[in-house]
Amino acid sequence: MARLLAEVIERDGLRAGARLPSQAALMKEYGVSRHVVRKSLEILEERKFITCWQGSGAFVRGREWPYAITNRTRIHKSLQESGADMKISVLKTLAKRQPPVDVANLLGVSFREKVHFIEFLLTADGEPIALGHHFIHPTVTVDILQRVQETGEIADAYAAIGIDDYFRMKTMVRVRMPSERETDLLDIPRQQPLFVLLGLNVDVDQNPLEVTEAVVRGDRIRLDI
Repeated sequence: MARLLAEVIERDGLRAGARLPSQAALMKEYGVSRHVVRKSLEILEERKFITCWQGSGAFVRGREWPYAITNRTRIHKSLQESGADMKISVLKTLAKRQPPVDVANLLGVSFREKVHFIEFLLTADGEPIALGHHFIHPTVTVDILQRVQETGEIADAYAAIGIDDYFRMKTMVRVRMPSERETDLLDIPRQQPLFVLLGLNVDVDQNPLEVTEAVVRGDRIRLDI
């Protein structure tokens, strides 16, 4: 049965994220027991054809993209170099936002001090795979927000205001469950865990420039550290 289901996935070209029929429907269609269905789904999951989420069902698994964490960590470039057709959308820009305490500590500012904020949505081959949050040091000109709208990309926006290079000083990784908004934006089940990477970027003089928070799909991204 696992072989037959794999053939259906490949023959019909089911897109990543497509939901397979319920176990009851598969039992009826193939005339087998629930044990056989469960075992077949386990085999498909081991072979990375599908991902199973308790209470939500089984979903076709897409390609796993490598996200390289280096001293110049850029998620979209990392995925582009692996062949992904990347698109970046600016969801939100704020001239003044109070940062979370951990972000303020990394930036070296008071948590009461307002910082610039940008939110991106990244897609790979048309599928949403990550949210990017940039908490930018208040000493950086507010023009960065307009430059992001013009260029659509943070590195180009920094270059437009005279910051030609910057480096990753520190990266912290944790795993958590998504919020309702994140499930909608990333098109994932509520039970699917996310990687959350909090990173400090500094300028060439090692002054804090920004703290980034990358919220990425754990089923589509592999962290290369």
